[in-house]
Amino acid sequence: TLVQAGETTGGLADIFAELTRSIKWRDELIAKTKQLLMYPAIVSLVMFGSIGFMFGYLVPQLVDFLINMGQTLPIQTRILIAISDFFVAWWWALFGLPPLIILATLFAAKHNPQVRYRLDQLKISIWVVGPILYKIMLARMSNTLAMMYSAGIPIIESIRMNREISNNLVVEAALDQIADSISQGTQITAAFSQAGIFSPLVIRMIKIGETTGALDHSLKNVSYFYDREVDEDVNRLQAMIEPALIVVLGGMLGFVIISVLGPVYDMLGNLDI
Repeated sequence: TLVQAGETTGGLADIFAELTRSIKWRDELIAKTKQLLMYPAIVSLVMFGSIGFMFGYLVPQLVDFLINMGQTLPIQTRILIAISDFFVAWWWALFGLPPLIILATLFAAKHNPQVRYRLDQLKISIWVVGPILYKIMLARMSNTLAMMYSAGIPIIESIRMNREISNNLVVEAALDQIADSISQGTQITAAFSQAGIFSPLVIRMIKIGETTGALDHSLKNVSYFYDREVDEDVNRLQAMIEPALIVVLGGMLGFVIISVLGPVYDMLGNLDI
């Protein structure tokens, strides 16, 4: 469609140049998305692996030693033993059920639009990660919409063609609402505002573009705005994860050490030397 519009308007060279820039920019967005998803996944894998080793192997070895000491154990040690016993007895459920639940949810989403809609809502509302994924979708959509509109494709047709880019039913429903509102005579800015998927700053940028007749430039600025926010959010997320991982693993290890060494020190204090 873009190529056809370029042939009609005589701006085919500009269209190809814009497509080249867009493809490069999308590759960068895909790389950011992979970076965003892979880093928490690796951290979670390390954390669950550490928990599995600690409560599945290390703590049971120490529990036998503590029980054989033959003295009353403090509350934190009894809690540690209870957690270890639970982990040893139910490790198969703790590690087996999450993948099964994920697979069942994906299967249901594939065959049930309502389940997929709820899942898409969850994707963009997950703490920290969801809003970043949402901004990536809006950045791609704004960039493509600007490219189509500048090529001479009508705004309503451009919006409807952008539905598939998001790959998210929530965003698709919002775009349908925007296109329907504009086709019924609503101003572009008002239609985008009523959809509720853009921030007030972005709405003001679109209003400036509609007022000045440079909507394509405003949409490119929207894309740049979201792209910059994605960069900042990804860097902020990476800066948060490393200290959080250290705190969680350090707290767990400290709890184990206190629970194990506490009874040992009590026993040594009761020895007659």
